[in-house]
Amino acid sequence: MKNGDRGPGTGYRAASAAAAALAVLLVACAKPAVPVRLGGLGRAKVLTGERAAKAIGTLHGSDVAPQRSFVADYGRRGELRLYVSDFAGAAGAQRALSAMLAGLQGGGTPFRPPRRDRRWPDRWFTIGPGGHHAVWVSGASVYWLAGAPARLERAMDELPAPAHGEWI
Repeated sequence: MKNGDRGPGTGYRAASAAAAALAVLLVACAKPAVPVRLGGLGRAKVLTGERAAKAIGTLHGSDVAPQRSFVADYGRRGELRLYVSDFAGAAGAQRALSAMLAGLQGGGTPFRPPRRDRRWPDRWFTIGPGGHHAVWVSGASVYWLAGAPARLERAMDELPAPAHGEWI
């Protein structure tokens, strides 16, 4: 071995360790999927992963949510509830949203058919159990937010917005 050569594979191991450390750092610094505060309310409860996916699946009557899902309640009396499901890509999120909208349009649910509002053209709104609801796609995530209209308006402005024409 030449002076300074540590042997075969040493550079690969060092690069792998550096990449792993960078990944941990990026995850630690990443913005949380569900904020600590939303619409002026503190987060009271949060479900993540399999527990959240099961809770979402129970609402739909089937396993529809990916494992990277979140359900969060905000306020002392649950004034807001946020559901977030992160899909492998934007196309998966768009397919999930399209399926939800088709199901809501078809009736047979406790929700009114979804509609758009010109103030938020890339979001859909409905009324049903839990009050008023807004649903949209941002990137690879589907967001469903439930609560009183004034709370929804404020909270939507604090969550990732869809790009115009991103899904439809």
